[in-house]
Amino acid sequence: MEEVTRGSGPDTVDMFDHLKDKGFNVYYSAIYTYSIRANTTLPAHFLIYHKDAEFLFHVVVFYKRHKNFMWCDKLQKEMLIEKIKQDNLKVFNKSLSEVLDKLHFGKYAFSFKSINTTMGTSHNINFLIPENGEQFLKDYREPEFIECNYTRANFYYKNYEISKKLTTWMSKAVKMIEKIGEALDKHGVPFTIAEGTLLGWYRQCGIITHTTDLDVLILRKDYTENILKSLKKIGFSHTQTFGKLNDSYEYSFRWSGVKLDVFFAYKENDTWWLGGTNGKKKLRFTIPKFKNCWSELMGVRVRVPCNAGEYIKKSYGENWYKPIKKWNWASDATNSKVVGRWKRSISWIKRHCIFC
Repeated sequence: MEEVTRGSGPDTVDMFDHLKDKGFNVYYSAIYTYSIRANTTLPAHFLIYHKDAEFLFHVVVFYKRHKNFMWCDKLQKEMLIEKIKQDNLKVFNKSLSEVLDKLHFGKYAFSFKSINTTMGTSHNINFLIPENGEQFLKDYREPEFIECNYTRANFYYKNYEISKKLTTWMSKAVKMIEKIGEALDKHGVPFTIAEGTLLGWYRQCGIITHTTDLDVLILRKDYTENILKSLKKIGFSHTQTFGKLNDSYEYSFRWSGVKLDVFFAYKENDTWWLGGTNGKKKLRFTIPKFKNCWSELMGVRVRVPCNAGEYIKKSYGENWYKPIKKWNWASDATNSKVVGRWKRSISWIKRHCIFC
């Protein structure tokens, strides 16, 4: 049996200690991440067991991450096994590893957009249940949550003497990412942060201080006319459209002084790629296949490639960790090549902005 609760403070590690006086064994798995950055032990999971019972009670503790999503850490399996072994406890005459592997929650960290609850009743017992059960189960089936590497980020800022100060532009960029999510989620269109925006997340857990735009990626199979309509509806100014729907398609927008590039990625045999337009030149940028994971970028829940490191090295080479203030997107990327020429130049496209 499993239950979800919300973290309420550092004293929650003792929240079930009163059950020990009634013959229950109580074990907890602590948060093992830099994300909360707390100075004390915070619980992620509780396992409650009574030798006379036929079940194991699993309590999952969720924490509010900033303002827009709930999160729980993965279960520290080996640590729990060690604690339970110290009590010489046998659960259902099965191996501890087998029991823990069958838990629905805890195999990895994951997140929920929100968890609103309402009162439910079963066998004359009242308890809280998700208000929107369908949405809760949908979120439950979403990809795992991975953290950016705070150790690597701190090294980057210190080693290259980069300021962590949040600029006005960066604040607007973060707000823009949040607005993109709100608009596209309504139409079931998943987008992934990509290119320089992904590099900022991977390298420094933030946005590159000297960048001039945001980059997001949508798979071609997820294209819908609602993408353009919904982003224009929330106030984004559509400035350019490049390529064709089945070849190097790209939207550009501006909002509050921030430029956004929306790339569409194509699958071709065993290769994934996205296109670019430089004058009349058609460019192709190959990227590794990936599955989406959830993560956090400066307080906003975002999708990132689960194999982000592979993506970054493919795009930026072995020196991806070094800051480069003068970057030519068309010639400096290690994964680009010219594959043809357009009949129209970029200047023509700017004058005849498609679908504006």
